[in-house]
Amino acid sequence: MKKIIGCLFISFLLSVQLCHAQMEEGAPISVEVKPAMTIPGKPIEISGSTVVGKEALDVTIIITDPGGKEIPLTTRTDKKGAYKFTYTKAFSTGKYTVTVKPADGINSASGSFAVATITGAVNTIQTDLFKMSQVAQTTLDVIIQKMESLPPSPDIETQTTKLKSYRDKFSTLKASDEKVAQGIKDLIKKTQDVPEAALKANDYINELEANNKKVTDKLPELNSKVQEYKNKSLKCEALNGITEMCGFISLVLDVKASALKIVVNLASDKVLPGAVDRMNWKGSDQQKEQTKFGINSAQKALVAHYLGSAEMVDFLKKGLSLDICSYVFKFLYAQNCEELKGPASTTFKVTFQADNGETYLVYDLDLKGELKLRYEKNTDLSKSAEITGEFIGYRVRYGFEEDFEQQEKIPDGMTVLARQALTPRAVDLNKFNNDIGSFASSAIPGSYHVAVKGTVLNNKLTLQIVPSAFDMTETEETNRIFLVLLQPLLPIPVVKNFTVPIAKNKTIFIASIPKQQTFSLVKNKTKVTAEIKGLKNELKPGTGVRVNTTFNMNISN
Repeated sequence: MKKIIGCLFISFLLSVQLCHAQMEEGAPISVEVKPAMTIPGKPIEISGSTVVGKEALDVTIIITDPGGKEIPLTTRTDKKGAYKFTYTKAFSTGKYTVTVKPADGINSASGSFAVATITGAVNTIQTDLFKMSQVAQTTLDVIIQKMESLPPSPDIETQTTKLKSYRDKFSTLKASDEKVAQGIKDLIKKTQDVPEAALKANDYINELEANNKKVTDKLPELNSKVQEYKNKSLKCEALNGITEMCGFISLVLDVKASALKIVVNLASDKVLPGAVDRMNWKGSDQQKEQTKFGINSAQKALVAHYLGSAEMVDFLKKGLSLDICSYVFKFLYAQNCEELKGPASTTFKVTFQADNGETYLVYDLDLKGELKLRYEKNTDLSKSAEITGEFIGYRVRYGFEEDFEQQEKIPDGMTVLARQALTPRAVDLNKFNNDIGSFASSAIPGSYHVAVKGTVLNNKLTLQIVPSAFDMTETEETNRIFLVLLQPLLPIPVVKNFTVPIAKNKTIFIASIPKQQTFSLVKNKTKVTAEIKGLKNELKPGTGVRVNTTFNMNISN
């Protein structure tokens, strides 16, 4: 049985529209596969959960190997719906797909893992490290161009020279990455006939990959941001962009410094040569000693490869050396730019009405954070001026109510065994906000970075939400309803699953701040303030759907 119910979606840029959520039949199921990459024969753990009624149920697992062959397996949930299965027969190298289905066979979930020789994994790590250094160099190029376009000053010249030296060091980092990857490959060759040592080495490789993933997943997004900042013409926007990008380069250095620690641990782990002594060798003692000597030599060579010169080690270990750059840019920013900033909050409520006029679904949420607007110092706000900035903060509360039967009746003969409404978790992280920059905070679910621009004329401020590369970072969030129904003629409970998409943060601000809304700037000598309390707005994007918002802000210089 399928029925369409209304859900809210507001157009990203200019309009508010109604769309629909689909009610899905069948038990929901999730899957997690660990580790994501491994060596042949090492155990793979497949786990997850589904919804059950009063008893444990079977879960079907289908593993598709790199050659396309399907391997059907079965496991069983516990009484809470959790399941776990360990697969130990992944011997071929390549990508494996894992598909799981609950007992009713209607829904499914999928995951994957890859099997590779350790040398193959090292090639991936080397590529990732190269990408990091390359993007960091490109980012530094843009920062240097912006610095050179600013009015000359001793501070700017000093920082530009320092940045150029950082950029040159990244070339050395790339050469170091190549050497360390070769050093790991050499060590792996020495351990490949010692399974215990090979598995231990593989643990370090997995740790390195997880370390790299912190940055490599963000590289496409960063490239987009770099291009956005490249086109900034306003001085204050350029300086703000420089601070953000400095934060990213610091992240790259931190990750590389962590990689240094992992590699040193790999190169100094006593388990590797010790594993040779513990093995039951068919060969002679001389062969054992040769293997042990080879492992020791490769470990020493690996340390030498990675450490390189004392200057490079110092550069990596500092990690946050570019915080100096960030600090000075903030100093330059303070010299050249003025800010209007302060708390800004929004409440957002959506109400759905059934065909009979009764409310059957309500969700609401609160956004809390800061509005920061930038303009050049000595700007006369009584005349026409351009201003830019962003809303930054987090979702601090979610609410969700449903009376589903108002919209769709339970089929005759069925009994509701259980119902559960699931909302995203909200944590108020505003009090922990610091100077790591919007780039880092935007990776947190429920966070927002909504770019704005405006004009000031006769001390009246008009704001407009604008497209930004930061839009890429916002995570999709949904409310969910699970109904577990029992039909006497069927032995397995029927699970109905409703997914109600939650409007995106940018969309919420568009709804909260009408395009023609102006805010009065109040001047008292050099202090400028703008305060709004309880700005209400109501929208009706479709039949039976109502949106209510309230906006508050209190900004000053």
